[in-house]
Order: sequence, then C-alpha cells, then structure tokens
Amino acid sequence: MLAARTVLVLLGSVLLAELLQWAVGNVSPQDLTFPLNWALAVAGVVALWVAHREWGERAWMREFRSVGMACALLTLIGLWCVVGGLLPPMGAESLAGRLGWHDFATSWPFVWLLGLLLAHLECVMLHRLSERGGRKGAFLCVHGGLWLALLAGTVRTFLTAERWWGAINQRALRMTAADGMAHWPIRCNSVTSRWKPIL
Repeated sequence: MLAARTVLVLLGSVLLAELLQWAVGNVSPQDLTFPLNWALAVAGVVALWVAHREWGERAWMREFRSVGMACALLTLIGLWCVVGGLLPPMGAESLAGRLGWHDFATSWPFVWLLGLLLAHLECVMLHRLSERGGRKGAFLCVHGGLWLALLAGTVRTFLTAERWWGAINQRALRMTAADGMAHWPIRCNSVTSRWKPIL
C-alpha cells in the first residue's frame, strides 16, 4: 500500500500537469525532436542513477520503487487511456480538449505519467542490480524490456515527429478524387499503398 502522503504527491503532480495542459495545450512532438529528445533521455537516466546512488535507501525512494507505486501508475495510465478513448471526437477548444482528452496521447498528464513509469522502472532495476546474490536475469529482462520499449518509443516518436499512437512507419495521406460530378475524400496507407474512401 502507498502512504497517504505519496498518493497526495502523485495526484498533486498529475494535477500540476493538468494545469499545464490547460495553460499551454498538448505536448508538441515537433518541439522535442533530435537532439533534444536524446539529451532529455540521457539526462533522465543519469539523474536517476545519481539519485539512486545518493538516496537509494531513503523512505521516499523505497516508496517510489514499491509495487504499490507501480500499481498506482499503471492504474492512472489505464484510466487516462479509457477516458481518452471513450470520449467522442471533439475540438481542441472544448472542455475535453482543454483537459487533454481530445488527443490524450500527447497531453501533459499522460506524458508525465509515462515519464514517472519510466523513472519507476529504472529505479527498480538499479535497486535490483545493487543487491547481492539472488536471481536477477528474468527480473531484469522483463523490467528492462518494458523500460527500453517505453524509452525507445518516446525517443523514436519525437525523432520522427509522428503521433504517439499507431504504427511509426504508417502515414495517412488524404486527397479528393473526382467521380463524375462528385468529389470523394480518400486515404492512402503508406504501408500497403492502397487508396480507400473515407466515409
């Protein structure tokens, strides 16, 4: 179980990210392209390594790498995805858009929660590596694989300035095709190169 203070800090940080969302709108992947994305990734890894070396046995650090924190982060990320996925499409200026639910994958709270999950996974792995004895291989493979996938997806997404959802190598191209007197919007999937009508 998480301490009440930790829950308040976690929810308060999400609330601050929500206020930032309200003030400036969604995160723009175009603003975080190479080399800034790599610099932020390396700085985050180094900062967490230093924090683990300096404060690894403090109560707040133990709380941050606890199973309860993992469950809380995964629950919040899941709830954010469900709310963002169930709401019908609305404009960015609507209330849902201002709260970050219009395009939830690039909203500040969602990015913040993913960043916290990355930091949590790194702290857990650093702690496990610093322990003596025990079987570490499977644990590090599972946690390290998830950490690497989240970090690589973030860096790759910001490197290509694509959206956070969908395939990285897929881009929707739109044009209007004339059929006699009617004009039909159509879309091409760059992976299959097939044009399909947009209904």
